[in-house]
Order: sequence, then structure tokens, then C-alpha cells
Amino acid sequence: MVTFNKKIILIGFPKAGTSSFHKSFTSAGIPSYHQFLYKKSNVIGKILLDNFSNNANILKGFPEQSFALTEINFTSIGQSFWPQLNYDLLQQLLEEDKSVHFILNYRDPTKLINSMKRWHNNFHYRLIKNDIPGLPCGKGKTDSELQDWVRNHYELVRNKFSKSDRYIELNIEDNLVREKLSKFLKIPINWWGVENKNYEKN
Repeated sequence: MVTFNKKIILIGFPKAGTSSFHKSFTSAGIPSYHQFLYKKSNVIGKILLDNFSNNANILKGFPEQSFALTEINFTSIGQSFWPQLNYDLLQQLLEEDKSVHFILNYRDPTKLINSMKRWHNNFHYRLIKNDIPGLPCGKGKTDSELQDWVRNHYELVRNKFSKSDRYIELNIEDNLVREKLSKFLKIPINWWGVENKNYEKN
């Protein structure tokens, strides 16, 4: 286990390297959670949003002093949690815990949407059928609507957090992701690659 005193939270979208970041952090000895905290009944997005709504510490219930949250959204039919799209929650999180570090895991919107639409278990359908911040129920049927949603989030996050030294934007297609991540976190990062790759549809 490396000596580490940061809480890393990815605030981009699924299908933008979240599984790769998860493997990268676990390979470095950092406890990392992906959608769920220990078990599937503990949905990370719900925990964060409930804590925010109840005026509690947003990271209440997370056991370690240092960890990574690599995918904090969750979407099923009739149930959807997207704390990274709640900018007041993100601002409060950054202010109340000085060990929190944000990573905007950037992926080109066209490629991101293409991957989302090919994701297993009808993820695109689940997006359309849920009321998601910036993407009301029934929206997201077209690539244009989805790309506008993604681009708007990127722009809002940059405007709000880009001046913070506890924020970084990493393009997952950048050949220097591993080096930039290591410099940002001030620890050795020895693995970076593609994890959870979609299979091409015929």
C-alpha cells in the first residue's frame, strides 16, 4: 500500500475511462470504488446525494481516509443518480474536505456517445427513460442532444473548477495520461490502458 492522503473523485461520464482509472488506482494500492461501496445495495451516487440533501458531510459513510471513486453515477429504469451533475454538491465537497481531488475524465463527445450507445444492458435506453440533470426524461434520443449534454457538463466543470490546484482534466486518449496522473497525485502510477472495452456490433 502506498502512502497516500487524498480522496480522488472522477466527475466525468461513464465510458470515459472509468474502469481504466479504477484498475490504475487499485494497481497503485489505492482503495477504489466503482458505482458501489462494497456491495450493490450501496450505490455511491445515492449515498453522495442523500448526504448532500440531509446537510451531512458528503463523504459520510466512506470508511478510508484515502480512496478513489471512479464512477459515481448509476442509472437503471426508474432509478438514476448523477452527483457529478450537481455542481453545488461538487463545490461543497471541494470546500469541506481539503483532501478531495477532482479528475474530469474527458473523452471526445462523439466517441463517448458512440460508446454509450453500444454499452451493454441498453444504457442508451436507460438514459432516455430517466430524468437526469441536463437531460430530462424523453431527451437523449439523438446524438446531438447527448453531445450537447456532455459538452455543457464539460464547460460547466471547467468554469467552476479549472483554477483549483485540486482539479485536473485528463483526456483519456492522451499518451501522457499516466505521467500526468502521477504528477497530479504525487505518487507512482505504473499502469494505464484500456479496461472494459466495448465489443463492436455487427
